[in-house]
Amino acid sequence: MRSAFETYHPAVCFWMFVLAIVLSMVVRHPVYLGISVVCAITCYATTKGPRALKAMSWAIPLFFAVALLNPIFNPMGATVLFTYLGGRVYTLESLCYGFVTAAMVVAMFLWFGCFNAVLTSDKISYLFRKIAPSAALVLTMVLRLVPSYQRKTSQFATARACIGKSVGADTWLQKVRNGTSLLSMLTAWALEGAVVTADSMRSRGYGLPGRTYYSLYRFTTRDVVVAAVMAVLFAGSVVGLTVGSAYVEFFPTIDIPPIASHAWLGVICYAAFLALPTVINLAEIAQWRISLSKV
Repeated sequence: MRSAFETYHPAVCFWMFVLAIVLSMVVRHPVYLGISVVCAITCYATTKGPRALKAMSWAIPLFFAVALLNPIFNPMGATVLFTYLGGRVYTLESLCYGFVTAAMVVAMFLWFGCFNAVLTSDKISYLFRKIAPSAALVLTMVLRLVPSYQRKTSQFATARACIGKSVGADTWLQKVRNGTSLLSMLTAWALEGAVVTADSMRSRGYGLPGRTYYSLYRFTTRDVVVAAVMAVLFAGSVVGLTVGSAYVEFFPTIDIPPIASHAWLGVICYAAFLALPTVINLAEIAQWRISLSKV
């Protein structure tokens, strides 16, 4: 499944997700973080399609693990819920801060997942090939490393299982030996692939001054419109944050003042900005279904 938002210019997609990640990192207010988590989930679902639910199955355990473990490492706060291990306190303020941190972590992972799904290696290379060609090549190889590693691991493991050297051997020592051999093969394959890629790109003159590039990406009218909408909504979000609508304090006691009426416009801009990819994807899905109903 290909989402509608990923058909836009790579620069638009890049700045959308970078700014979404930055906003999710700097804000600790529960309202803002709730908006970020909901928008990240919907964006991930509309981007990944039917695979999204299974891919997001890790989010709930991660959320509660970060939230519930935070008071163990951070015992600050005035409201003690209970004590353990000879008097170490477990506080309400630290628990609430743990939930806020967990929401931020989950939102960050989901936004990075959307970033990785929309901005493929060729788009990253296109964006940074003139600014930092070496960094663009390295980043492209890193983005390809995990899926390539997974495919190659499956191939090597299947081939070794056919000759009786499966990782799931009978004895623990055999498992360790077979697993170590598999890891050694993968490491050698990755290093060899990196050398071959570097030699290939060097022979093509990659990164040399005056080298021309072929690209399918063109900045069209719709890209200009979406970029302008993004700029306005992001500016409104920043203004809303600067007027104090995101103020929150957890220690020594929880202090979350209500958002002032004049600051709600910033909250609305924040929500609209983060929901922009989802709206574009849902509009495309709705248009597709309407066109099918007319057939």
